[in-house]
Amino acid sequence: MKLSVKDQFAAAIVALLKIAPVENISVEDILRETGLSRTTFYRHFRDKFDLMFYVLQKKLDHIYTPDCDLGQSGERMTTLLVFIRENHRYFKSILSYEGQNCFRAQFFAKIEHLHLNRYRRIWGTKVPDEIAFHLRFHAAGT
Repeated sequence: MKLSVKDQFAAAIVALLKIAPVENISVEDILRETGLSRTTFYRHFRDKFDLMFYVLQKKLDHIYTPDCDLGQSGERMTTLLVFIRENHRYFKSILSYEGQNCFRAQFFAKIEHLHLNRYRRIWGTKVPDEIAFHLRFHAAGT
């Protein structure tokens, strides 16, 4: 099965991040890896950070489906942690970057959003303040 254009770019950034830190990877490197054009890249992504977030978003959407059983949250967290461990260089690279378009804030906001939606299924639309605080605290990577 042939990968979509977005997934070809995703595979390229994952491969490149295994050998170089994010600050040493350019869009040109990604284009060389895929054989696709700059116009095609910018048709799908704002920049390399947007592409990296796409990679994470796709995996999280696969793990945390909207109809997922809340009783399987341990399994789902294990799946996510295995994915992170298997791609530790990718995550180390993107989470340590501090420059423009820092990925860390997007990553933690996505994790917070996923868990907040799960808790809303338990408590309804109003999650108790104490639970929401703990969620934000842990989602922020503390």
